Amino acid sequence: MAKYLPKTQFIVLGLFSIVVTAGCIADQTSMINLTPVMTVDITKTQIQQPTDTPPLTQMAAKTNTPSILPLQVSTQPATIAPQQATLSGIVFLTDEAELGGWPFAYHVELRQENISKVAEYPDENRPQQFIFENIEPGTYQLWVLIPPETLSFKKCYDIGLPNKMWKLGRILEGNETFTDTNRSYREAFLQAEKDNSSDSKTYEFYAVLENLDIKLGIDNYIDVTLICKDG
Repeated sequence: MAKYLPKTQFIVLGLFSIVVTAGCIADQTSMINLTPVMTVDITKTQIQQPTDTPPLTQMAAKTNTPSILPLQVSTQPATIAPQQATLSGIVFLTDEAELGGWPFAYHVELRQENISKVAEYPDENRPQQFIFENIEPGTYQLWVLIPPETLSFKKCYDIGLPNKMWKLGRILEGNETFTDTNRSYREAFLQAEKDNSSDSKTYEFYAVLENLDIKLGIDNYIDVTLICKDG
């Protein structure tokens, strides 16, 4: 083999190299061009909502609309608080001025079946003036205690009741009793002393008005006049 190739062979080899190189480059270019390129026109693309989905404004309206319940009408009658009445009055003793004034405070009760209410005395200087407040209208019994000390006065040998509508009664152990209509206060009191009871209530007698009507819208007022009898 000759040490050097002929010049023509050298040229041929060079051309072959160029052809091979160009073929490789062409193959690579063709491979690159095989990748598809998709271009998207953003300005022309629209997002289509499903036809079954309602618009957002309608969904918000349905969500925020409160449910309206049917109006419930009560058939029960309204409870009305009962109205209250008052009763006031004064207890008098005849010839009180000559006795130097009446020094004793009266005890007055308003009773109805199992109900009893004690009067209040708003004026300390006038213990004979009484008042009942916040009472329901109705028919009551008025019980006015006659102090036993009245019999110690000279001109009060006996105590008479205001009129024939009044009775003489006692309250013993919570029970109401009435004395004989023909018996005076003095006679009933002396009989109680003879019984010599240890119960102080035995000596307490009341002037009783059995049927006292208390009404609304009027001034319920009563004067109770006990009569001092001189022998």
